[in-house]
Amino acid sequence: LDFVNKEYCDVQNIDGGTYISVIDGLENNVYLYQLDGRKLIDRSFEGGKKCMLNVKDSKLVLTTIVDNYLIQYYLNQ
Repeated sequence: LDFVNKEYCDVQNIDGGTYISVIDGLENNVYLYQLDGRKLIDRSFEGGKKCMLNVKDSKLVLTTIVDNYLIQYYLNQ
């Protein structure tokens, strides 16, 4: 796994899939994994404190906090 200091972790079931979101508290990055440990997306996303995944317009959306702003990343799978 890519993170060093797990600050926050969330597990969500969306559209029949189970996803794990992990925030690295040292790097302030969000990492996304499938239930079997494989990366959902082959990169990290800037973010901290909390994160969650949801679906909008048939796309997976990562919501997190960056510099006290709510940020949403639309993800291509």
